[in-house]
Amino acid sequence: MAKSRMFYFSVLVSVFMLSGGCATQYQLPASEPHAKVRFITTTGGPKRVLIFENDKCEKGEIGGQIAVVGGLGFTTEENKLNMYDPPTKSLRIREREIRANKAVVVAFSIDPSGYTPPIGSCPVSVVFVPKENRQYEVVHTYSTGMCGAAVVELVKTPDGKISRIREPSARVLERPCSYSDL
Repeated sequence: MAKSRMFYFSVLVSVFMLSGGCATQYQLPASEPHAKVRFITTTGGPKRVLIFENDKCEKGEIGGQIAVVGGLGFTTEENKLNMYDPPTKSLRIREREIRANKAVVVAFSIDPSGYTPPIGSCPVSVVFVPKENRQYEVVHTYSTGMCGAAVVELVKTPDGKISRIREPSARVLERPCSYSDL
């Protein structure tokens, strides 16, 4: 029984890892100003973090998968952008650079590899305008049967503390963008 569970787990992880390699990958345009973003999920199960050019879920020149948060088999080694208030070790966090000064859509999408996602794995998308050289957290949440997303800017106060300030340009999309939109 234990061997069959281990085999099933190995197959599941392999399928998930292979399916992640097939997605269009987000590339930060070299000539664009950038901002740093920490993507966080408070829910179980893996979620693809996708970037879209606009709230119509169009891939455009920048669209693609930027990260996977949650799930198994990932480390925090890639979270080295020297962002404010670094997290303790967590599989539910990824830090990336994204384009700044233009609207960008961040979508938390359920992995399409065919397994039944756990409760709290519903998709959600949020659009906001990150400002150049600033730092943000985009948080995927689940509460009382509904998913949500919030965007906060990380701001260093004069006394050296870090404040989280709600990003006024952020709004959750009525229809979330998904992996199939890429």
